Amino acid sequence: MYLLLCIFALALYWPLNSYKNQDKAKRAYIYIMTFVLCLFSAIRHLGVGVDTYQYYLGFTSMEQTSWNYILKNLIEYLKGDAYISDPGFTLYTKLFASICNNFYIYNFIIAYVFISAVGRIIYKS
Repeated sequence: MYLLLCIFALALYWPLNSYKNQDKAKRAYIYIMTFVLCLFSAIRHLGVGVDTYQYYLGFTSMEQTSWNYILKNLIEYLKGDAYISDPGFTLYTKLFASICNNFYIYNFIIAYVFISAVGRIIYKS
């Protein structure tokens, strides 16, 4: 898959490099590569790594967890009474699982948040 991604990146670079407006070409390259990287991240198999399967299990467990339990843990965390490793991520996962019950779309959105930030840094520099 890495070879395919490298070939695609080079094949996309050559036609965009000939544009007269380099800023527009740079922006188009970053947008397209961000989308492709997010797509590759979203459609990966659950067996790719241990972390992918763990995220899947966390996502499916959030579907079954009640809102009352999550909000109670969040309030306890904000008071300082309980230790939860990342209550914001738990809340986000539960919110997304309630709206859209698809792990692949969830992966795409998570990848978009991280990869678009990297793309913005690359564009600015």
